[in-house]
Amino acid sequence: MNFILKKDSAFSTLNASTGITSAGDGFQFNIDYNTTLPFGNGGRVNLTLAYTDQERTNRAGAPGTSSFDTATARQNEIDFAIKDPTLGMIIGRPDLKQKNVFVNITHPLGKNSEFYTTHGYTDRWNRSFAYYRFPGWRRDVADAGFLTTKPEDFVGYHPTFEGEIKDHFNVLGFDLDLGNDWQLDLSVTHGKNSIDYTVNRSVNRDYLAAEGWSPTTFRPGGYAFSNVIENADLTKTFSEKVSFSAGLEYKQEKFEAFKGDPFSRYGGGSDSFAGIAEEQEGEWKRNNFALYSGLDIDFSDKFLATVAGRFENFSDVGSNFSWKVASRYKLSNTTAIRGSISTGFRAPSLHQQKLSNTQYIIVAGSSEPLLQGTIQNGTPEARALGIQDLFPETSLNFTAGITFGNRNGFSGSLDFYNIKVNDRVLFTSQIQGASGSQLEKDLLDAGVVAIQAWINAGNTNTTGVDFVLNWRKDHLNLGLTGNFNTTSIDSIDTPKELQGVEIFSHKEASLITSSRPKSKISLTADYSADKFEFGLYNTNFGKVTIAHDGNDPKFDQVLSSKLVTDLRVTYKFTTQLSLTGILNNAFDVFPDITNQNTGTTSDGRFLYSSQVSQHGQLGRNYSLNLAYKF
Repeated sequence: MNFILKKDSAFSTLNASTGITSAGDGFQFNIDYNTTLPFGNGGRVNLTLAYTDQERTNRAGAPGTSSFDTATARQNEIDFAIKDPTLGMIIGRPDLKQKNVFVNITHPLGKNSEFYTTHGYTDRWNRSFAYYRFPGWRRDVADAGFLTTKPEDFVGYHPTFEGEIKDHFNVLGFDLDLGNDWQLDLSVTHGKNSIDYTVNRSVNRDYLAAEGWSPTTFRPGGYAFSNVIENADLTKTFSEKVSFSAGLEYKQEKFEAFKGDPFSRYGGGSDSFAGIAEEQEGEWKRNNFALYSGLDIDFSDKFLATVAGRFENFSDVGSNFSWKVASRYKLSNTTAIRGSISTGFRAPSLHQQKLSNTQYIIVAGSSEPLLQGTIQNGTPEARALGIQDLFPETSLNFTAGITFGNRNGFSGSLDFYNIKVNDRVLFTSQIQGASGSQLEKDLLDAGVVAIQAWINAGNTNTTGVDFVLNWRKDHLNLGLTGNFNTTSIDSIDTPKELQGVEIFSHKEASLITSSRPKSKISLTADYSADKFEFGLYNTNFGKVTIAHDGNDPKFDQVLSSKLVTDLRVTYKFTTQLSLTGILNNAFDVFPDITNQNTGTTSDGRFLYSSQVSQHGQLGRNYSLNLAYKF
């Protein structure tokens, strides 16, 4: 991606916005400030400050007593479900507080060269919620007299999952004019992202059983990822018809896992998210060297061709050479056809290679959360299961398209693409041993009922079409854009050690093939006048499929396509002050309610599916934005 950073601005700007859903939750407040200051002799400092405060939403289902067998339930469990039919669940957007600082500094060096440095820092706290521990799930906690004096008064507990995220990056570079149309860009970038977890309102059940008490707050550890990237990019324009580029890149990456406090790691660990164990703690590094070059040639006024190649070597997963050939041919001054063919390469991330943890999740066949483990790739345990060390994905990509337009404000494009990915890195299904098997015994001995792992196991094929149509006339701008796509899994390679175990189930496969819309079409209209601006935006999201949790396709549920309408009105009090009102999802459109026979609702606790991504689950949302330029 090519990000264009703001260097200068004629005004300082202050934006303040607020919003809330039609259900009365999810209140949020945002404020940001941007200004440009002089620096040295002709330099500029562009500064942005921003703050966000967002409250949670809740769209949980309300199954009440229908979610359990009242004949075997205790009276306090029945009373709890009658009093709160949602069973204490909170499902929706999390609480969030975020602060941002962004600085972009440039200064000329001579006539055509420039020094630049960019810095960004984000501090974000968010709080989401695990499954509410329904009293019937945790009778051991009730009987131990924890959180209440008498078991018959026990109402369960609701673990929170809180993260303190810090993200920063720093760039230092020189864009140098070497003369004779040679340009050299030298830069160094350092970035780091870290997260520290806190679990509140929870309990370590094993510690409670052993010691008779347990903390309710845990620090289960965290993760950090950082890198240093050094770039040298050289460009040359030989003529109006020929241009050349080449570059070098050296990158160092580091992934860290920090162990949790002793209480979070004891036995099965803190309920909802167990602490990172001592054997899961670590620091892992790798480096990558890359060399690339490209050439653009205009063979005529109509025909352009481009060739490019990139060689790279990772210290942990080896080398690769990728290439691209592209061309464009002008049929007229407003119409052109284009196409490209290329290969791709993606090394598995350090996270995929080194991450391991345990946490409570809903495991197929169980109505309550059970402890599941993610096994680290490259370990003897993973290799014993036939899961080989991760290696890079490769791809073959093809595109073809046409752009067109006329002199009356109409323009458009139509593009076809096909992407074949080989040895795709996938996260397996929950691997459970058959009843009485050695695998089941080994898992239980390890203290978990199922494991998952990253593995090079899939070959996929994605085909799609994008189109864009625009018409501009005076103050009116109309647009029609769309995408149609389909993804298939050509094969799944199961290690012989796991023959008979479904490592990538129908449910997991559907997350790739049918959990996102195969079509998305937007019709937009913008109108601007002296004092007012109006916008009307209609987006149709195509069908998605919820796969049956037990992998029986006849219980899959197809969610119907949905049309979501957004409205925007801006009033300009002056050239400097404006107020914008936005109505998102004006007709309060929600996804279809999930059928319980899909096995994915946790007995009706989830009203809308958490496994598919069609459009939002918040309903109508109102927001106002006040903008001031000075």
